[in-house]
Amino acid sequence: MKLGIGTDQFGLDYGFANRTGKASREHVVKILYAAARSGVDVIDTAPSYGSSEQTLGEILPAGHAFRLVTKTVPFDRSRSGRQYATEVKSGFRNSLRRLRMERTYALLVHHAPALLSAGADDLMRALEDLKAEGSVTRIGVSVYHPRELEMILDRFTIDLVQLPFNLYDQRFAQAGWLTRLRQGGVEVHARSVFLQGLLLMPPERLPEQFRKIAAHHERLHRQIAEAGLSPLAACLSFCLEQADVDQVIVGCEVVEQFNDILDTTQNGHSRLTDTRGYSVSDESIINPSRWSE
Repeated sequence: MKLGIGTDQFGLDYGFANRTGKASREHVVKILYAAARSGVDVIDTAPSYGSSEQTLGEILPAGHAFRLVTKTVPFDRSRSGRQYATEVKSGFRNSLRRLRMERTYALLVHHAPALLSAGADDLMRALEDLKAEGSVTRIGVSVYHPRELEMILDRFTIDLVQLPFNLYDQRFAQAGWLTRLRQGGVEVHARSVFLQGLLLMPPERLPEQFRKIAAHHERLHRQIAEAGLSPLAACLSFCLEQADVDQVIVGCEVVEQFNDILDTTQNGHSRLTDTRGYSVSDESIINPSRWSE
């Protein structure tokens, strides 16, 4: 199954379109059960996702078949590279303790600038040490921009990249990075599939801050309807049918949302045509970290 579970909402009140808050323990249990039953086996988490790791550790049974991807502790430029590398190792040990696991599938550098800093070599050695000792199978990075990825790969060899990818944010595909990563044997996990729910939002509910793409958003939703698709199906099929994407990470707060995603994925839907035309280059739209500007 190409679908994976993002767990921001398991530990935080996360998401632009989130109307229900942090997922309750009851819904987390139901989501994980539905995932296991359907063959979904990748779970993406991080120390900075509030209580997510702790919740997973308390709920997942011993010997479960999920492949867990977690991330490094927050990067602070005020510390030396060697200090941060030490904190990454101790932070990962804490993640394992919270998850109640001896190892994880992958450990990603959560803040890509850490791999572009003066202490990047120390950081990479720390990741390689964890991989060599068998605590992780794959090491990698979570990136936001193609240029960021290019500079990191010029310097280091990594196993896995997590990147934003959706109908509006097609930068990595259009720059040829998805194909290049696949050819280089690097696993690709796509996140932000719904752009925090913005892509699913009906045009009449589009907030004022996005008024400059109102016509674009309306055109997308009109063409989705004309194709006989739902916005959910259009967003999912666009990502799932990308041959160079290995995992599509989706988040949800309640099990009903996850079941809708599963049903849409399993039933299969045709894609929209000429999807390049839906791409948006304005980073104040496609990068949620800039939405508060």
